[in-house]
Amino acid sequence: MFERYFRQQIVQLLEKAGIGVDGRQPYDMIVHDQRLFQRILSSGNLGLGEAFMEGWWDCPELDDFFSGFSGPGSTTTWSPQQPYLAPLRENFSTSS
Repeated sequence: MFERYFRQQIVQLLEKAGIGVDGRQPYDMIVHDQRLFQRILSSGNLGLGEAFMEGWWDCPELDDFFSGFSGPGSTTTWSPQQPYLAPLRENFSTSS
């Protein structure tokens, strides 16, 4: 139900670092399992790493992929506490 939203949030984060999803650059993320996006949003760096180990995604040049996040002025993070989860929390909250 929220898969498109999850993907959109990660794609936007990656674009800030100059990285594409399923692109042609050697540093682009190649996605093999669409559950990846929800996992990254819910588990941050740990989810990203575990998903890689489980074959949910890969990248021909991992060093270049990660340099997009650690370069000077980089603001891209994989924190599960980011504001993109707020709309989801609102949808699942119950009101009295």
